[in-house]
Amino acid sequence: AFMTSCLEQGYLDPEDPFTIINPDFYILFLGDYVDRGWYGCEVLYTIARLKCANPNRVFMIRGNHEDPSLNRKYGFTQELRNKFQSPEHIESLCGRFYRLLPIVLYLGTKHDFVQCCHGGIEPGFDPKPLLATVHKRYGQKIATLSPEHFVMSDRITSFATLKHYFTNPRVTDAHNGFMWNDFIVDQNDMLQIQLSSRDGYSGTMFRFGKVPTHEFLNVCSTEQKRLRCIFRAHQHSDSLIRERMLNLDQIGHEDDVGVAKLWIDSPVHSQTPHLLEAIDVVTFWVAPRTGYKTSIHAFGLLTLARDYNDWRLKTVRIVDDSI
Repeated sequence: AFMTSCLEQGYLDPEDPFTIINPDFYILFLGDYVDRGWYGCEVLYTIARLKCANPNRVFMIRGNHEDPSLNRKYGFTQELRNKFQSPEHIESLCGRFYRLLPIVLYLGTKHDFVQCCHGGIEPGFDPKPLLATVHKRYGQKIATLSPEHFVMSDRITSFATLKHYFTNPRVTDAHNGFMWNDFIVDQNDMLQIQLSSRDGYSGTMFRFGKVPTHEFLNVCSTEQKRLRCIFRAHQHSDSLIRERMLNLDQIGHEDDVGVAKLWIDSPVHSQTPHLLEAIDVVTFWVAPRTGYKTSIHAFGLLTLARDYNDWRLKTVRIVDDSI
């Protein structure tokens, strides 16, 4: 559905649909390419073909399911066994591929950036030095995650309560926040940072409310480089996320259905679509055929501008009538 829509809108070459022909068009995938039904191999093949054909225009973020241990639990390993005569070899290649994927990408203009990841906040990484580079494209290997730089406001009491969980350095291939962490959508818990049920509340994963999320964006910004928003996927089972995604709460605009602007305070978002003004987190919809019971396929078209207030995130939806 995504490829067909891109062809119809003139972004891909009709003679070679894996080749981008629009010079201003880039593709960014946010993870969980497998364990989402029985076509994980075909999904990996498609994004790999796109990347090979457009190495500087297609980017893939690592999700938490780009992990062999989760594949064995959630279905992709069995898919490999069903489709290949040497599944162990393919599984090993996939594991190597996973480890080469970036876990976060900072996308932006001269002064304004958005954090693109699968999960959410990782307080063990300070992006300010990376954002300060003069290079248009620049990468950094993250060997460990240590939150020594991360000092949040004393008014956020939940951070003080959980601070001891953030003190130990961790390797990035473990349960890092870029791949695993979530957000609290309930306005009643907007001050909270909570332990996550994903790790049995053991303190390797967290859920961030609105206020600490906004504080995080401020901590990671400078006067010259502003981190404005987090673009992510990952979290769809929360009923409030679903309401935001599908605008069932009717506080967003109907043209934005398919992506979730997690916290909307201003009525401008119900009156005008595609705005990012005062939005700290956007969650993109997962594959609808995998238990989330919606007929909407959706992806976002982000248009950048010199002034961040002029950035626009248009939702493109494809309705699957067979669901």
